[in-house]
Amino acid sequence: MPNLEGSLRCRTIDPTTDGVLNGFCCGKRGDGAEREVHRIVGELRTGKRPMAEVRVMEEVPPGSLVGLAAVGEIVQFPNPRLGRFIGCPHITVIALSEGYRGSDSRGDGPHLGDLLLIDALSHTKAKGRGGMQWVFAYVAQANKPSRDLFQRHGFELLVPAENPHVDNLYRRPKNLALRTAAMIATDERTHAAMRSG
Repeated sequence: MPNLEGSLRCRTIDPTTDGVLNGFCCGKRGDGAEREVHRIVGELRTGKRPMAEVRVMEEVPPGSLVGLAAVGEIVQFPNPRLGRFIGCPHITVIALSEGYRGSDSRGDGPHLGDLLLIDALSHTKAKGRGGMQWVFAYVAQANKPSRDLFQRHGFELLVPAENPHVDNLYRRPKNLALRTAAMIATDERTHAAMRSG
């Protein structure tokens, strides 16, 4: 992963007309999570997934795409008991570009994925009425970095996957305060000191 030389800029895009997603790749290993991300990004670009609002993070200069997060609304749940959450925000996809994945490229600050999720949650909160709503995310059990990311931001396992081909459903409690990048960096340093000492 390159060290960041520019500043980070986040903005909302129209994925069907903005070329920033052209050639997006989160990795070439071809594992299930990467294939799913590429499928969703393809659907966003062609308009087959119009319900999501897409936020991108770019390094400026040079203008490289660091990552993206798409936030849509829950339209259905397989479990009817969850019907009261229809219409709540849903992190449809969150991904870093392949060159920005891995360990932190900002020194001992928060991971880039944390910054991307903070932006998506902040934008969701600003659009909401009366504070932060419940926010949902489906996360593959095998994707430990994503599970850890969402858990660092208060998402809790709501519905465990019934089999390896179904994702876990996570929910972030309503009105839970947003964690800042500084809070996450402090937590990371504290945990590292505890492990080494």
